[in-house]
Amino acid sequence: MVSDVVTSILADGRNTRAVGLVGYSQGGFLGADVASRDDRVSALVIFYGGISPTRSPGKRRPPHMPPLLELHGDADATVPMERGKELVDMARSLGQSAEMVVYPGAGHGFGGATAADAEQRTLAFFQTQLAGHDLLPLP
Repeated sequence: MVSDVVTSILADGRNTRAVGLVGYSQGGFLGADVASRDDRVSALVIFYGGISPTRSPGKRRPPHMPPLLELHGDADATVPMERGKELVDMARSLGQSAEMVVYPGAGHGFGGATAADAEQRTLAFFQTQLAGHDLLPLP
């Protein structure tokens, strides 16, 4: 379904349009999986997610990964921070830029100042990674 959305976005004929994905928790796992197989995804931000166990170290290596920003709390009991680190390490092993921001004391799901910082970092990341492309706001 996510790849179908990418196809729809790109189908209107604008060759300069870039696609950036954001995934939260389980959606982060899904976004990472799609982005690793679909080179039309130009940038990826994952909030407290990671890489699928089928793509973990020692498993099948994906063919592609876009520039990545992974945001994680070090007190996350739902998705351990190590899952996010594995995703960042995998992206780097493919020669891609990848950054992990760790929020001390933050659990699964962000609120308050942590959420505000994560949102600002996400916007700045997309502005940098998708610069020069035709960016449209979401409805």
